[in-house]
Amino acid sequence: MGQIGSTQTITDKMRQLYKTGMLPVEQRHLFSEYHSAPLPDAHFDTQPIVLMLGQHSAGKTTFLRHMLGQNYDTLRVGACSTTKKFRIVTFNQRSSEDTTPGQNLAHEFPQLNTLDPECLDQLECVRLPNDILKDLIFIDTPGFTFDNYTEGTPLRKMLEWFLPLAGRILIFFDVVKLDVPSTLGELLGGACSSHRSGELMQKMHVVVNKAEEETANALFTTINEFNFKLGQIIGKRDPSPALHVGSFWSGTKDKPRKLDHHLSESFRDYENQLIDSLSSLPKDKEQNLLKELIKRAQRIKAHAYLFDALRTRTSGWIRGPDQNTVLGQLPDVRDALLQDNSKHLHESFFSDLDEMREKLDRPDVSFSKFERIDKNAMARVQELLDDDFPALQMSMNSRMQKLSANLAPNRLLEAKGVTQNQASSGRSRSPRHRESREQS
Repeated sequence: MGQIGSTQTITDKMRQLYKTGMLPVEQRHLFSEYHSAPLPDAHFDTQPIVLMLGQHSAGKTTFLRHMLGQNYDTLRVGACSTTKKFRIVTFNQRSSEDTTPGQNLAHEFPQLNTLDPECLDQLECVRLPNDILKDLIFIDTPGFTFDNYTEGTPLRKMLEWFLPLAGRILIFFDVVKLDVPSTLGELLGGACSSHRSGELMQKMHVVVNKAEEETANALFTTINEFNFKLGQIIGKRDPSPALHVGSFWSGTKDKPRKLDHHLSESFRDYENQLIDSLSSLPKDKEQNLLKELIKRAQRIKAHAYLFDALRTRTSGWIRGPDQNTVLGQLPDVRDALLQDNSKHLHESFFSDLDEMREKLDRPDVSFSKFERIDKNAMARVQELLDDDFPALQMSMNSRMQKLSANLAPNRLLEAKGVTQNQASSGRSRSPRHRESREQS
């Protein structure tokens, strides 16, 4: 950890700035009711999260066992769907495997208190004595079927809750059945059409798994067809999701793994690239946390000014228009705020107006009861954006320059026997490219 002054770490400083500069504005203007819950202390200390999604029996749990390098009784695999709940997989200091039901996790993960009890019934935490889990938290999920993730179901609510928390999102497909379940397609399409789709794309990696019995030519054709199908769902994106092809099943004594010799090195390249992507999360933790705070501060500002404007339009000595009329004027309210240069706002700071209108259009919501802007508090949020956060960035940059030649070995790279050069060596190689190079 880098130092601020003599004893305070960068993470401690970010926690302090959030609690003293941002949280008071969140609480005053009901930010948690319309956006996301307050960040608990644990949020600043927790390891980065890797969220694994995809078809049932596409190899999510098998991949996790492969990454950990060991088999565990609590990580069962099989031909049918074996993961029934959202499963948080984290480190256990004891040498045993422990499982805790979701209802008993709120004291350890306070942000879970915002979930419905029916959602917590679909959650469990598995603690394993594996050093890789000191740096990363994995979340294994039930595979998508035709209806288990439909709108309003506990699994859908869980997924929407975890998506913004994840540092990396891995979406698994079985190479033999590269169909995109309708609920997964709906979720991806909706997320990618939102005004914050770029953030999601940067986190998302697609894993085409179980490719051990394919030939290079057949796999090349299959991947092209899959890319076309995926493109129809998410559209043309920049950046587009990274794609990895391989097999994380080691075979059994009765059924050994078969592998086209043209693909073996290509699969290693893809795996090294994926491992590199995951191993970068711990060392980028502070940087990602700072980016998160900056974006959150921007949204807090926009939210507070928007709610103050709604209050102003519907209250005062002269009765203003009713709430329904003002709700229809949300774009005008936002545009008026954007034109006020003293507020230092940008259109990207605001939530989707249709979603906000839906949340505000309730009989228990009264705009006239929204709090006025506290000018001193808003000035403090602006000071964070103008001064404190840039100072933290400079401190992190300085520290990384000093330590770049002496970084501690990454546990995941070390455990998988991958060097940084190996991890980046095959990033642009396709199965066809690998095959033509070997034949030459």
